[in-house]
Amino acid sequence: MPAAFPPTIKDAIRDRTQLVEVTGPHEILPGVHSTGQMGSDIVEQGLVIDTSEGPVVITGCAHPGIVDMVRRANEILEGEIALVVGGFHLGNLGRGTLKGIIDDFRELGVKRASPTHCTGAIAIAMFATAYGDDYVKGGAGRVISLGARSFTSPLPTFEPAECQFEHDSSHRVECGFLVVPEKHSQPDNGRTLRLHVAIFKSTSPDPKPDPVIYLSGAGNQLDSHDRYLYSGGDDILRDRDYIMYNQRGARYNEPTVDCRDLTGLAWGLAGTDLISRESDDKFVERLRDCHNDLLAQGIDLTAYNTVENAADVNDLRAALGYEQFNLYGTSYGSRLALTVMRYYPGTVRSAILDSVFPPDVNLFSDDATSIHRAFQQVLKTCAADDSCSESYPGLESTFYKVIDDLNADPVPVPLDRGTVLVDGDLFVTALYLRLFSAGSVPRIPRWIDQASQRRFDDQITRTFEGFMDWGGSGLGTFWSVHCNEEISFDSYDNSRALASSLPPQIGDVFDR
Repeated sequence: MPAAFPPTIKDAIRDRTQLVEVTGPHEILPGVHSTGQMGSDIVEQGLVIDTSEGPVVITGCAHPGIVDMVRRANEILEGEIALVVGGFHLGNLGRGTLKGIIDDFRELGVKRASPTHCTGAIAIAMFATAYGDDYVKGGAGRVISLGARSFTSPLPTFEPAECQFEHDSSHRVECGFLVVPEKHSQPDNGRTLRLHVAIFKSTSPDPKPDPVIYLSGAGNQLDSHDRYLYSGGDDILRDRDYIMYNQRGARYNEPTVDCRDLTGLAWGLAGTDLISRESDDKFVERLRDCHNDLLAQGIDLTAYNTVENAADVNDLRAALGYEQFNLYGTSYGSRLALTVMRYYPGTVRSAILDSVFPPDVNLFSDDATSIHRAFQQVLKTCAADDSCSESYPGLESTFYKVIDDLNADPVPVPLDRGTVLVDGDLFVTALYLRLFSAGSVPRIPRWIDQASQRRFDDQITRTFEGFMDWGGSGLGTFWSVHCNEEISFDSYDNSRALASSLPPQIGDVFDR
């Protein structure tokens, strides 16, 4: 952003993302430059992009003068200007002045012109006449394809290999690795990723040509493949192959983008009397170390995002030789499926979006509100049911009292690997995790009642134990995706504001 922009605007931007102020020309990323701030009364910047056909200049409203902006582009990138596109701010000028500006374009070597927006109807008509076939009609939604680089990369490829995960013999499965560019926009830079893939073969002697690709909410789905297979998977296999793969960075992939020994840290903290926020601080410390470790390994964390994941899905289709596929996405997998549908619509025959996580949802700031609503649904449903309300009268007040009581006096629960000190925050987190299973929801009133008696059954204690297991969680991938796509566009203050109207037993736990 130009440094001369008003402080109120800059402060508003800083609240939401990182702000880079520019004065002179500034390289945003390789081949993409800001002209730097230009003009006096109304300050602006333009964008200058290097292409194989020469620089392209993109303007907003060109208040500093369109010719001066083109000259600045010539100073940044040498060579004839392939295209100038955008508002030229010429609406009030006479024909003689406009002819002089067009002559200046020619003298500066501008090969094509696409005047839009505030250029003015007369000026646009004069550019169209003067440039003839090199006049490019612009406008909202129009795509101008120019200067695309030609790549000779052989990727993607599929390399057959042994399955890296345990599976039984009741299904025929073929495994391998999908080799993809680390960044699909730079396929010739030599950096590749290998993603582990499992193709569960159809039981039909003549399967349909379009398989189902499952997109999970967690990047590592192969260790849980049996759960997906036995929840409707056999119906899919009657007609089609059913494909699962671990998303970039997850277990069995190269590289694995994970954080070392978080499980050990979790168990080390489990038996202490630290309050949850103090434990969180320890995890944040370890995550900072993890971030630095991954960078030291040469891993580009910006390559772990939904756009790259969507390109991997399309690469998987192409490498296996399918024209079309069917997508089944759950949780984050539904957002990934939506992204595949947006970028590769012709390849998707059908899609199931289950437990939808759409792009317009702010995952972290909305988290506490969503979780509170889910608990309220359970509590209200019990209150409205004669049998449930008779067995568990006043369940809502019991629920919040249990959390407070456990926070005041945690219960030590012995597990196989050690003792976990169960406070109210851990208990409500365990109940939240059980909400992911429809079969668990009817048991929640009983679990609340048992906790009021300081008892926990096997299912809840297994949830406590599972909560401590961070092995192969792909946490580096999880945070890379969300830091790239969620955190930068939100704020902790916004999260706290939304959670402030909720009971603190929920709002203070799920605002982390």
